[in-house]
Amino acid sequence: MSKSKSTPSTTKSSSAKKSSRQIGSETNPLLQYGLLAGILLLTLLVYLPAFQNGFVWDDSVYIQRNPLIYTLDLPKIFSSYLAGNYHPITVLVHALEYASFGFKESGYHIVNVLIHLANTLLVFYVIRKLSNHLWIGLITALIFGIHPLHVESVAWVSELKDLLYTLFFLLSLLAYLRFMDQQKYKWYGMALAFFVLSALSKGMAVTLPVVLVLVDYFKGRPLNQKVWIEKIPFFIFAFVFGIVAIYAQQSEAALHADSIPIMQRIIFAFYGYITYLHKLILPVSLSAYYPYPIGARDAVPAIYYSYVLLTLALVVLTWKSHKHTKKVFFGIAFFTITIFLVLKLLPVGYTVMADRYSYVASIGIFYLFAEGLSWLYLYKANSSYKIIASALGIGFISFYSYATYQRCKVWENSLTLWTDTIDKNDNVHMAYLNRGVYHLDSKNLPAAEADLARSIELDPTYAKSYYNRGLVYQQQRKFDAALQDYNKAIELNPNLANAYINRGNTYKDLNNIELALADYDRAIALDPTMLESYNNKGLLLQNMGNLQAALESYTKVLQLSPTYFNALVNRGGLYSKSNQLDLAMQDYNKAIAVNPNAGSAYYGRGLVYNKRSDTSKACADFRQAISLGYQNAQSTFNQFCQ
Repeated sequence: MSKSKSTPSTTKSSSAKKSSRQIGSETNPLLQYGLLAGILLLTLLVYLPAFQNGFVWDDSVYIQRNPLIYTLDLPKIFSSYLAGNYHPITVLVHALEYASFGFKESGYHIVNVLIHLANTLLVFYVIRKLSNHLWIGLITALIFGIHPLHVESVAWVSELKDLLYTLFFLLSLLAYLRFMDQQKYKWYGMALAFFVLSALSKGMAVTLPVVLVLVDYFKGRPLNQKVWIEKIPFFIFAFVFGIVAIYAQQSEAALHADSIPIMQRIIFAFYGYITYLHKLILPVSLSAYYPYPIGARDAVPAIYYSYVLLTLALVVLTWKSHKHTKKVFFGIAFFTITIFLVLKLLPVGYTVMADRYSYVASIGIFYLFAEGLSWLYLYKANSSYKIIASALGIGFISFYSYATYQRCKVWENSLTLWTDTIDKNDNVHMAYLNRGVYHLDSKNLPAAEADLARSIELDPTYAKSYYNRGLVYQQQRKFDAALQDYNKAIELNPNLANAYINRGNTYKDLNNIELALADYDRAIALDPTMLESYNNKGLLLQNMGNLQAALESYTKVLQLSPTYFNALVNRGGLYSKSNQLDLAMQDYNKAIAVNPNAGSAYYGRGLVYNKRSDTSKACADFRQAISLGYQNAQSTFNQFCQ
């Protein structure tokens, strides 16, 4: 006699059904909203340390030295790549942040945390809608909100793109679920519009059309012609944005498929897949940087083939579970679809994986976690299972909350971040490079030189390590050593505009004016938006007495970035020397508004007031410049104010 197949919904006892209805009920909105508020409050509490954090890593590219955010130039924002990415919505939000906060780091972190809270709320609504169960939605949202693997996406300002694409991704998914229920095309249109916004925030959104097909299957829609026709616009947009993303990566030379053999890529895709799952369940040894375990041409150790076997075993178990329920298949498939593009089958960057890549994909695994706890608690009459479910829930929530709170502290600044990375793997050349840059910015030149030398030792082919060590030597006035490192950086990467700028600065210090100008022009040719090139060229031309050409260089900087402090002060000084005092006053006032703690702007404005014979205001500005440590201000104050 054949055994009939049954689903959990047909095998529950009547008491279990009753319990399920009671706990999954949404008839008490106060309970639901109270629990949601508690989840959001706990999520906010574990991210409190992030509000004290500064800018780290690529924040200099996306915020501090990004001319695209200084003005709301929409055509330029929507027609530009940035750091190998096309995400104009993210750039636009950064521009709005800059208009609101300037370079005040806390404002950016507050925005990131608020969007993460919104995403946590959306995870609840999406999963509740998918599962038709209040508590499944609540548990999934809670784990999503507090999981330490998400700290990189939330506590790192540059990962606003992760948060924004997820926000629109979930809104699109929620609108699609409404469309499935009501068959009203306003919801279909909203789903498509939110998908486009998601893809304009980050290219990883292109997996959404496949997720929609998975949702159709999970909710029991027949995958007929009508359903596939509905998906055509989604797949068209996904294809277009996928092509744009590839071109964006190529613009930054971030794709390096030829450098890693195809078999290595396949093996490490399996390695990444299983490691993501492991870290979602037990998030230990988290790092900002996960290097490839072996060199590009090295033989793959046998241990890594075990990840292939583990993946195949998971596939078999998932397929077998499908005889009893769609839930396991849905959770694993959701994870697989949304993580697939970052398994490095097409290598981008120099890491084998990254915590931030799991931000959306984790929802599938957290959903399964919630279903598992619910199954233990609801579908087993024995009270010991309820105790096990409660203990597991409390244990994981406590561990995740504590780990997230502590992990936020790691992202406080580049010193804490890269020291943590080195402590976990002392062979990561990028960690030494980035910590060396932090020491360089902090004027700790011996520590910077040591870290950059270690970075070069670990990878003697990486141009930016030589370039930054050249900066150290330049500040130490070791000009020959600086030129040697800049030359090596340019040899390794002829398109590194910053190396030309600072080699030009070194030539200027050596009074080799022609070579300095040639390097500034080369930097401008490589990157016409490179502000420092124009500014430094202007200074050099000014010192040569070519004031009109210098003025044109400063003005070019300020056309690209109207708040670029050094160009405002330099052009203000030029206007002051030519007695264009009104124009000089405008530049100095704007410079002071941009940076009220820089003595040079007060000193320059004081000179303008002095030329206008407004001695009281001139002396007030000289006093302010003295208090801010500007060197020339004291002698000028003594001359005119005593």
